[in-house]
Amino acid sequence: MVRIWLSKFDMYGNSYYTAHGTHVSGTIAGQQDSFVDYSVKGVAPEVDLYSYRVLGAYGSGDMNWVIGGIDKAVRDGMDVINLSLGMNANDPLSPAAVAVNNAMLSDVVTVVAAGNAGPGDQTVGTPGAAALSIAVGASDVSQNTPTFSATVDELTFSDVQLLAKSFADNVADLENESLPVVYVGLGADSDFADVDVEGKIALIERGELAFDEKIRNAKSAGAVATIVYNNEAGQIPHYVGENSDYIPSFRLSKEDGESLKKAVNEGALFTFGELGNVKSEGDNLADFSSRGPVSGTYDIKPDVTAPGVAINSTVPSFINDPEDNSYGSAYSRMNGTSMATPHVAGVAALILQQNPDYTPFEVKAALMNTAVDLREDYSVYEVGAGRIDAYDAVHADTAVVVHDQTDMVEGVEIVSLNHDTGSISFGGYYLDGEAIEKSKRLSIENKSNEEKTYEVQVDFLQAKGNRQDASKNGVELEVGKLRLRFHRNKRKTWKLVL
Repeated sequence: MVRIWLSKFDMYGNSYYTAHGTHVSGTIAGQQDSFVDYSVKGVAPEVDLYSYRVLGAYGSGDMNWVIGGIDKAVRDGMDVINLSLGMNANDPLSPAAVAVNNAMLSDVVTVVAAGNAGPGDQTVGTPGAAALSIAVGASDVSQNTPTFSATVDELTFSDVQLLAKSFADNVADLENESLPVVYVGLGADSDFADVDVEGKIALIERGELAFDEKIRNAKSAGAVATIVYNNEAGQIPHYVGENSDYIPSFRLSKEDGESLKKAVNEGALFTFGELGNVKSEGDNLADFSSRGPVSGTYDIKPDVTAPGVAINSTVPSFINDPEDNSYGSAYSRMNGTSMATPHVAGVAALILQQNPDYTPFEVKAALMNTAVDLREDYSVYEVGAGRIDAYDAVHADTAVVVHDQTDMVEGVEIVSLNHDTGSISFGGYYLDGEAIEKSKRLSIENKSNEEKTYEVQVDFLQAKGNRQDASKNGVELEVGKLRLRFHRNKRKTWKLVL
């Protein structure tokens, strides 16, 4: 049985930070045996899940507490460590980064959130910046979103998309319903002071406050629904999710919202039309997801991405239902690289279940080698190898491994450490007319019992800005002469070394 150690931390959460670890736990090990149809089945529901508390109230504390937890998890024989935590320092040799490096070297797969400080460059936090760890960015997934058509006098709206709701809300009940609408600005608590929204729809402009706070303020003021319109061109691209403290809430584009605001001033009714569905494409990088490169080394981080937007998982039941403490209310959606990390930790457990002899670096290579491209042409410093593919990672029969070196701390000395990974980084250079040449060594390993032929070719991916664009900076990449060393090792695999 694969064992996972889990730590809890929420740098950007709401007032109940202690929900964070429970939410991460459900993504890894949820059993889906609840009586509600929205209960969660985790990525690896049969794992033995261990939870060590390493931070104090409201998810804060000292990093040496985290290091102590990592050390104990290694000594306790965990197979995988999930670290949905971090700090904003982009430091590959911070004490916490050294700790996760040592965990990987101690035969424990260590999966770390990249951070939620995007979309700027070099925002990846520590210990996600550690060279040996598996750092995870956040992408979204395809979702079916309930969508209404609607009318207000002569105005017609065709794209009134659901933003949030309570678990108990049935939005289909709003079909053909007509309700008065009241404009309440940005939806701050003070904006409702002189406005009567009892039994009405609160029309709110996006900005300054989180969607969660706007919706809760509207409900407290007596509104039966909210409509939030965008403060920039286009539709709001986010679905907030379900929460027991929410009311049916919808989103409009900036253009439609401003048109509705003018009609509201004339006292018109908002009539919901036919209910349909819009399916989002998914596989887009989350704006908040922290980007690389790593400061100083220019290492590629994150290593992979995984779903981290509007993730439905478990929370303590008292958070949504403090009176009855009902398990039917023990679910919520959250956003963050903290939500993406347990997807990768769970897949790492599945890989080890299928391949118990794998080292942490072989697990890392399997995750990176089989990752798929996201929808847009992102830089590797934004998404690493791409979004994980659980099935292919577990059943990978080819491994492409880069044999690299990185700085590491031993005692008080900084030493050079050999390690294997799934990406090639040549560092960062500022040249003044002088060309340089660098080489890296990698191997292709056939893990199947069948003969395979590999064709090696290199393409430059589109980069973010001219400074990261190889083709615009005169970079030439050459695959060197092949040194063919075919041999059978103890695991009956072929290796091709470049």
